[in-house]
Amino acid sequence: MKPDAVRVAQAQLDAAAAELKAARTTLDSAAAVYDAARKRPGGLDYEKARAAWALALQEWTRLLIRHAGMTDRLAVERRRRDLDPAGAPPGGAR
Repeated sequence: MKPDAVRVAQAQLDAAAAELKAARTTLDSAAAVYDAARKRPGGLDYEKARAAWALALQEWTRLLIRHAGMTDRLAVERRRRDLDPAGAPPGGAR
């Protein structure tokens, strides 16, 4: 095992968290526009707003799943580090 696998996994998780946060902001903005368009008569703005909201929701969901996968990967890397005798700290303490 590479000694920096946990740090790499943590960095990937941090990046995924930042992307997820940005996607949530986009989703909230698209939802606000969609809600405003639903309250007004007129088809084109409503359809565009609904499509933008649906795309934002799809992207947020994709990133949420990716973030969960990165969380699991970090946990796996931590367990590997803990089980690897070569990665144990001096004195055998964990």
